[in-house]
Amino acid sequence: MARKTIVRTAVTVGALLVGAVAILGLCSGVLSFFELDDALGGLTVIMLSDDRDDSPIIPVADAPTTGPSDAAVTIVVFGDYQDPYTREAYVALASLMAELPDDLRIVHRHFLLQGDERGLAAATAAIAAGRQGAFWAYHRKLLDAESLDDDALLAIAGQVELNVEVFDVARSDRWLEVDADIELGEQLGVRGTPTLFINGKKFEGVPEDLAGLVTAELAAADGQTYARRVEVNLGLVD
Repeated sequence: MARKTIVRTAVTVGALLVGAVAILGLCSGVLSFFELDDALGGLTVIMLSDDRDDSPIIPVADAPTTGPSDAAVTIVVFGDYQDPYTREAYVALASLMAELPDDLRIVHRHFLLQGDERGLAAATAAIAAGRQGAFWAYHRKLLDAESLDDDALLAIAGQVELNVEVFDVARSDRWLEVDADIELGEQLGVRGTPTLFINGKKFEGVPEDLAGLVTAELAAADGQTYARRVEVNLGLVD
């Protein structure tokens, strides 16, 4: 724990990202993820490695997540429901989640190219579904959908047993949250989909490589959750 790293954090107010940056303390090595709800007031972030200290962090507390909050590996996915490669990535991630239910957490962020109207409609629909506690159920249906037109989006809402009227109103004003994800992705150097960050490390490879990278992260954790490792490095626990 001799090497010094400046840890930068961002907090969220409601569902919106606030670009506040603060120095929290010293830690060692290449640290990517921490979640210190009690010690840091509910803050959850992805922290990039110390050789990229000019890069922004990835907040995850305001994003849809699946998997345990104390997982050893957190993967942030910047994806687009219109993109077949995003769909392929999620097939691989679903397989990994089935194999490692206690060790893996997935966080979804939206990233769209300019003019992607149907992708935007799907993203806002997924966020609206999340307001009724059904983001991941809706998300899975979107990944399997042959069409993302309005009729299909409303049909999926019925299939996952949403209040369709409430859903239809809610999806009309969710674009600001999509814009916030896109802006965050651009700050992180995301240029296309899917782009993944595995414990803060950028991955733009093929889905077949994911299992090996996740296995390496688990080995590095050595039986300790990433949150616990960072708590130790920050000197918050013995």
